[in-house]
Amino acid sequence: RALKSREKAEQQAEETYRKAKEQAKRAYDESVRRNLEARKESIEQAWAVRTEAIDHAWKFFSKDKK
Repeated sequence: RALKSREKAEQQAEETYRKAKEQAKRAYDESVRRNLEARKESIEQAWAVRTEAIDHAWKFFSKDKK
């Protein structure tokens, strides 16, 4: 009887561990996804600012040559 309850407790502990591990992995994956999304947005914003600066400089210098 004690052996069965010990086996049951071990099974429950393994199940709890497995669920916690899955939950931690999901949380980590979500964190990585959000981080990549934020980095992508930051790069897109920087690229837009760069493009705008190049366009502005191009217009400025092309006026000088005329």
